[in-house]
Amino acid sequence: MKRTALKLGCCAAFLLAAELSAMIVGPFGPKGQGGSKNGQTFQIGSGGVVHELDAFLTINGVDLNGGQVGTSAPLSSQPPPPGLAYSFSSALSNGTDLVLTYLFVNQSSGGFTNVRFAVLLDVDIDQETNTFFNEYGRVLGNPGTNASDADPDMWQIGEPGFAGGTLFSNLFKGTLSNSNSIPPTAPNDVALSLGFYLGTLQPGQSNQIRILISEAGNQLGNFALQQLDTDPHSTTVITFSGQAQTNELNAVFGDSSGLASLGLTWRFKPSTGSLIGTLTITNLPASGKTFTPPFQLGFPASTNFWFAHPAGTLGNGAQYVDLTPGVTAVTAGGTVSSGQIVVVDGIELFSRNRSAPPLGLFQLWTTQQ
Repeated sequence: MKRTALKLGCCAAFLLAAELSAMIVGPFGPKGQGGSKNGQTFQIGSGGVVHELDAFLTINGVDLNGGQVGTSAPLSSQPPPPGLAYSFSSALSNGTDLVLTYLFVNQSSGGFTNVRFAVLLDVDIDQETNTFFNEYGRVLGNPGTNASDADPDMWQIGEPGFAGGTLFSNLFKGTLSNSNSIPPTAPNDVALSLGFYLGTLQPGQSNQIRILISEAGNQLGNFALQQLDTDPHSTTVITFSGQAQTNELNAVFGDSSGLASLGLTWRFKPSTGSLIGTLTITNLPASGKTFTPPFQLGFPASTNFWFAHPAGTLGNGAQYVDLTPGVTAVTAGGTVSSGQIVVVDGIELFSRNRSAPPLGLFQLWTTQQ
């Protein structure tokens, strides 16, 4: 069933990718999920078609998966626990390198202990011409050892679980085997996974994980996994790497409204009856702070005004929308320095009488450094 759906849904896009020999990436799901399984066109090189991309979260003492084996869960289907904010963004560089950024922020008053994070990448290379089970994986470099370094601390190359592989089951358990069960001598259906020990995430701390998917052989850090096809005519090579970084304790996530100037202009969207806003954020020169992700715009919902698509609730009870992808797209790594101005469009809000809401009700929450 997996491969039939892939063939029917991605044939045209596969031919386009073969012609351009470059990465083609459609919109990701709201939690960062991708691939044909999740309704996304995602082509790598001249032959790679992504079947599934997803991320898994594990937290000590918290059962996230709703009764399945293990306590880990894919972010596409289960949200992080209350108090742990999550956002996702992506950036394509030179048509060959895709950086995925996963950001977690502890907005609670307590710590989240023994946090682990893993990303699954399931790709098929030239399936239309030589099947999907003639591929193999290889390992480059050495992994990290614990939460004190940025490199992945666990990894696995294997058949994902459709034919007896253990990769899916290990992801649900929050651990990987650190093994390659599909070397060149035993080709099969390859899936790749990288995992990180993030340690304890203290109140106000954030952790950012960056994953690089490259068709040009580039990698982040000292460790990477690769997927190749045994057919000499299949030239696509997928390199999968990443790094994690925890902000220092002096980086505080909270209400930054007093350090910034906000401006909002609104336009009416007839098809939905909603207002679409363009937000201007000015990090005041006198703030003495640098703003880093996440960026969240809070607003107290009422019977007269409410966000069309709130992402969650802030610590003070106000609803918020996640500005992080928009800010990251127009800044260097999502960093907004003192005096810098950033514009983010597409904030959707419902107004009972179609009037603009009072600007003073909006709040900007960021990480302050």
